[in-house]
Parts: sequence; C-alpha cells; structure tokens
Amino acid sequence: MPEPTSPIPVQVNLRVPEAIRLGVYADYLRVSYTEHAFILDFAQLPPPVDVPPAASGHAPSIDAPVVARVLVPRDLLPRIIVALQQNWQLRETNASGQPKTG
Repeated sequence: MPEPTSPIPVQVNLRVPEAIRLGVYADYLRVSYTEHAFILDFAQLPPPVDVPPAASGHAPSIDAPVVARVLVPRDLLPRIIVALQQNWQLRETNASGQPKTG
C-alpha cells in the first residue's frame, strides 16, 4: 500500500482587477449563514440624521445599501477569524513590541 502523501504547499498570488482595486467603504456588516456558507453583507450607513420614532412604537429603520456580498465556505471561516485576530494584534502593537497606549 502506498504511503499517504502530504499536500504540496501552494503560493497564491492575488491579482486585484483594476475595476475593484480601490475597494469600497463599508461601515456596517451583517452576517448570516446557510448550512454550507457564511454570508457577509457589507453596507454603508447613511450620515446620521434625526429620525423621528416610528408611529408603531418600534425603532425607526434606515436603508443602508449593500456595497459587497461575500459568500464564505464555512470551513474557511476559522482561518479568517485567526487572520483577523493576528492582524488586529499586529496593528495594536507598535514597532518596539509594546502594546499601543491611548
């Protein structure tokens, strides 16, 4: 019986198309999921305005356009969380290795 082989590491070179190179700004994220994927809806909230209470007594609602919808396979999500945590930690640590203050 042949010995199992380990997967060969692959380097992924990302190419960002010119049409999306600048990205889009989003200041709101809604996360939902299905059996097979997580759905990340990135949206832009409108500027703050005084919104009168709804007549029904419920909280008022505002429309926020979705600027990007990303479907992520559920098996990839733990790696995304780890990558975000690592990058957040790097951001919060200055060049001397000490946590940022203030």
